Amino acid sequence: MLGINIGSLNTIYSICSRDENSNFQTKILLSDVSSRTIPSVISFTENQRLVGEQAKLQIKKYSKSSFMNLSRLIGICFDAPFYKKEFEEYCFIGPEFDKVKHNFTIDFNGKKIELYGEDIVSSFIDVVNLFFKKQNISFDKGLTISVPDFFTPDQKDSMRIILKSNNIPNCNIINESTAITLYYGYMKYKDLFLKEVNNKKAIDTGIEKNIIFIDAGHSKTSFILSQFRHNEFKVLDVMCLYYFGGRDFNHKIMKRCEEVFKEKYIKIIPNNAKIKFRLFETIEKARKVLTVNKETSINIDSLYDDEDFSYLLTKDEFEKLINSDIKYFSEHLNNFYKEASDLTKGKIDLIEMAGDLMRTPILQEIVKKVTGKDLSKGILIDECPSVGASLYTSLINNNFPIPQFKGITDYNMYSILYTLNSKEDKIYTLIHNGNKLPTISYIKINQSDIKNNQLTIEFYNDNEEIKELSNFNFLIQFNVNLKEILQKNKNLKGSFNIYFDIKRNGFIEPYQITDDKNSLLIFNNNMITQKTSGIYKKKNEENEVINELVKILDEHRKIDLQTIELHDKTNEVAGNLYNLKDKASDKQNLNKVDRKGRKLMERLNSIEVKLENIHSIERRESKIRRLESIVHHLKEVEEDYKIKK
Repeated sequence: MLGINIGSLNTIYSICSRDENSNFQTKILLSDVSSRTIPSVISFTENQRLVGEQAKLQIKKYSKSSFMNLSRLIGICFDAPFYKKEFEEYCFIGPEFDKVKHNFTIDFNGKKIELYGEDIVSSFIDVVNLFFKKQNISFDKGLTISVPDFFTPDQKDSMRIILKSNNIPNCNIINESTAITLYYGYMKYKDLFLKEVNNKKAIDTGIEKNIIFIDAGHSKTSFILSQFRHNEFKVLDVMCLYYFGGRDFNHKIMKRCEEVFKEKYIKIIPNNAKIKFRLFETIEKARKVLTVNKETSINIDSLYDDEDFSYLLTKDEFEKLINSDIKYFSEHLNNFYKEASDLTKGKIDLIEMAGDLMRTPILQEIVKKVTGKDLSKGILIDECPSVGASLYTSLINNNFPIPQFKGITDYNMYSILYTLNSKEDKIYTLIHNGNKLPTISYIKINQSDIKNNQLTIEFYNDNEEIKELSNFNFLIQFNVNLKEILQKNKNLKGSFNIYFDIKRNGFIEPYQITDDKNSLLIFNNNMITQKTSGIYKKKNEENEVINELVKILDEHRKIDLQTIELHDKTNEVAGNLYNLKDKASDKQNLNKVDRKGRKLMERLNSIEVKLENIHSIERRESKIRRLESIVHHLKEVEEDYKIKK
């Protein structure tokens, strides 16, 4: 039972299982370099896909064909303010974004290929999944992926298509707030509810705990209010700050460093990916030092034009640089805390802080000032969303470890509106933002709404946040054929109701149809056809999109396989070479002292140099030709000197 969280900085896989004694356990799956985290980076080299640590090591060399912050590549709409800022200010790694086609172009395997954001994320998941499948990690019992709460249903639908194209069965999508709440409730269950009565420990079923989580990570910050009871967890409220994270602080320091470099050398640091990435990496480390020290040095040899860069950044100057960000954080935290207090009637039991950014002392001071509470740091926020996702997989498989657990309720960030028969002058609300999910809601249909036995219902998302993220607020359209209902219910003269099941990920499915007295009417799925929004790939049909994604993945896998085969062949040739050298050294009549022996060793050493240099050749075809030449020379040497293997 697997869970994944693709963060902007790291990706983590986790698994829930039971041991031979039926004890429930959760664990983080280790990467190919035995790390608990996989950097959310993918690089397309000349002929290979690299992900994680391997990609990160090569990112400077392949800066124009590498991608970071993968979760922000899903559902790209460049006209939306969110993505304008993302690509204009933050993306110094990767190719230029095509604002017309909404995709990227890279050189891969000797040709230019176009990739959408979904193609890139899908390729990343594909390579990571192949690694885990080699370890016999099974996807049969399903997989859950947690996504940022600000993801629109359209972005979640794109993620669903990505998982489907990777041939992952039973894939589920939940919000990070849901995953964090599940994680915390499971891990802290005994601390929350276990009480000692008459020298015996027992679960107190009357306890209710309201906890605020502040998740301040690499690219965003989330405020989450969750309520815990012994048999039910609820996400009551969520607020997301899209551009308040560690990289935003780094960005402010980077601008200051560029100013200092210009003042010192009268030179402007160019918009060069390799230079910017070197500077960004050094600043990232320096910022973390400032969480415990009053000053830190930023030193980079030969940053640009053979000029070394050195700058002493003090804690006071750092806080001045981020002053506007701090005010922004304080204002939104204050608003959220007031909302949380209203929802819980002033009963906030605990403030849990986590994430890279919350080590910043000034932020801790603000949280204490606004809430008036001491802060707890009892969770590992990097692992929360992944483990919470795997716990959700166990929950839907009826394998959750807490007895009598009813379930978890999500928070819905976006209102769902609808129109009838495309009459946009009359817009109705199905559910408001803040509604708990999953839920059932209905639309009341009057006889006057029906045209030729047909009814068209179009759903939209709406609130201020979605205008930041996307210009595509259309969600889904249902075309309802009512002919069968009207024929079999000729006395149906009043209104009737169409019920919809709104999933925890915001997806909508028809549920049932009743008359005005709430009696069930005939209903089957053939009566309703649907058309999704299709932000991905310009509104193609879903099957076409999936087939195209699968085709891209198959091509990438083929190229990877060719690269692996070439690597194995190179190792085989190297083995033959060293074997020949050993045999040549052992031959009594070809001792290194005599002329013939020296000539032989010179030829073998020359071949060895060519073999070592093969790794510096970039094009696969050139590598293959060089390898074939080396094999030919080895056979000649073997024949000339009659060396037996």
